[in-house]
Amino acid sequence: MVILASTANNIYIEDAKAAGTIPTIAKRFLQTPFTQADTGNCPDIPGSVGVIGTPAIDPVTEYMYFFAKGYRGAAQGLQNGVYHAYGIDLNSPTLADIPGFPVLIDGAIADNDPSIYFVGGSHNQRPSVILRNNVLYGAFGAVCTILFSFAR
Repeated sequence: MVILASTANNIYIEDAKAAGTIPTIAKRFLQTPFTQADTGNCPDIPGSVGVIGTPAIDPVTEYMYFFAKGYRGAAQGLQNGVYHAYGIDLNSPTLADIPGFPVLIDGAIADNDPSIYFVGGSHNQRPSVILRNNVLYGAFGAVCTILFSFAR
C-alpha cells in the first residue's frame, strides 16, 4: 500500500499492487486547509497548505502522526491559521483519530520563555516529523517573508 498526505488535508491509502488503476483502500478529509492567499500570496507552496511535512508511522501500533494546517473555526485569514497534531489509526477503514488526537498546538507556550507562544498562521511545518519515546517532534519555520513568528 501507498499512504498519501496532501496539501489539501486529505489522507489516502492506495493499493500499490493493483494493475491499471490505483483503488483507494481508505481516505479521510481532515479540515479546511490553510490557503496560499492568506499568506499574502507567498509562492512557496501554491494552492493550499495542509499536510506538508512527512508523517511518521509507528510500526508496532500502525498509527501515523503528522501536523496539518487549517483554520480556527470558520474564519479564514493569517491570524486564524492553526496547526493540529494528528494521530490516526491506519487500520481503521475511516482512518480514525487515536485517543487524545487531534491536538491544537497553537498557543503552546515556549519552555524557555512563558511570554512567547506558537502562532500557526505565520509558520509552515515542512520536514518530516519524528516519533521518539512516545513524543512527536516537528520543526516549523516562517512562511516566506513573514517576519513575526512568535507572539508576546
